[in-house]
Amino acid sequence: MTKGKEIKYKLAVYLPYLQLMTSLDPTERGIINQEVKNSLIEAWDFLKTANAKELINKGPKLITSLKKLVEKYEEFARPKLPLEKISEAITGKKDQWEIPLGLVGEKKTEKELERLRILLELEAKQIDYYR
Repeated sequence: MTKGKEIKYKLAVYLPYLQLMTSLDPTERGIINQEVKNSLIEAWDFLKTANAKELINKGPKLITSLKKLVEKYEEFARPKLPLEKISEAITGKKDQWEIPLGLVGEKKTEKELERLRILLELEAKQIDYYR
């Protein structure tokens, strides 16, 4: 895998997970905070539009920042599945580089809504387990 594809892959794993966790977080760290929401949208836009040179130059710094956030959410609710599986469940595909689950408000299909419902139920059970 090339360096650019490796960076793109890591971003495609971290972003859906962070989107899910910030959606569930009712604090100012969550997506209710417009700054957090805008940052996620900007990261998705970067993932979708960056060329190989931009990925190699800016991607590692973004991955480092995202990884710190992922680790904080993992401390709160340790995932029972690998992040790759969670991200795949959220986006519906491996290596999906589109904004999933209505982050920008588009209407979702029944299949997408069902996938989200199942994922949220799994996360809720996991949170209950740690209480």
